Amino acid sequence: MSLNAVLDVLIKHHLNPENFNKREVVEATASMFCILVDNYVTKAAEETFYNLPYKDISTLVFIDQSIEIKSDTFDGFITTVKDEIINLYSSSNLSISQEHVIACYEKLASHIELALIQKKFMLDSAREANRVANIAQKQAEFAKKQAKKAKDMSNGMVTNFVTILGVFATIIITVFGGINIVGSTVKLLEGNNKLVYLVFVISFLMICLLTLVKLLMTWISSIKARDEDSDDIKEPSKKKMDFYSKSIICFFIAVIASAICIACTYKDQDIKNQTDENKSNNQNGIPFMNKEKSGKDEKSFIKD
Repeated sequence: MSLNAVLDVLIKHHLNPENFNKREVVEATASMFCILVDNYVTKAAEETFYNLPYKDISTLVFIDQSIEIKSDTFDGFITTVKDEIINLYSSSNLSISQEHVIACYEKLASHIELALIQKKFMLDSAREANRVANIAQKQAEFAKKQAKKAKDMSNGMVTNFVTILGVFATIIITVFGGINIVGSTVKLLEGNNKLVYLVFVISFLMICLLTLVKLLMTWISSIKARDEDSDDIKEPSKKKMDFYSKSIICFFIAVIASAICIACTYKDQDIKNQTDENKSNNQNGIPFMNKEKSGKDEKSFIKD
């Protein structure tokens, strides 16, 4: 087994609190440390240095999925392993003094404990950051809903304002249109007293007025319809003929009928004028023919 594999197993024994009370685990941990300690303790100029692989130890602790270890439990396991190292020291043939071996193990255990504390701190920080992120997300969603609500309220106010303006515009156009129709009717009665002309003009003006009012009301309805929820599915209802359609049909029929009557009236007038002209021409032609005949009789009498 390589030294890295031995170190891996040694660190895992320190991270599994369920095996801290097992005798075989304690003995295996002490034996593995006695194998590795010669590589970690060096002497130079009568000074002792402990060259522990701190980076590898921290990496092994961080990637391990072990549960949280209580400090008292971990300290008890370290004490038990130290006692076992002392028992194994005489049979291990180590070139390092027992004091330095125990000191090296204490440094190893301290670094493992420090890595565990750092790991716990990072996990707690990550959980707190996640909690804060969730709170921030909820607040952002709430703010988004409030912004949407404010936007809908603003759109509703604008729509209501435009609707009110449209209603007033419709009323004004209807009133002035009615006044215009009355004025046109009065002028028509002053110039021509025929009922056919009156029906034709009134029907045509009413068609124009109703169409304009219908356009305004349709525009207002379309503005109101945009604010409603388009996702609501409504059952299709049978379309019925509204007041506008009935009125337009009636006035259109009146326009056509009056136009036909006007055309027939003009035709009768033309026929009457033609007849009067023919009669006038006939009356002017009879004296001329009588005068010509009397002249011929005089000539024949003189000749005789």
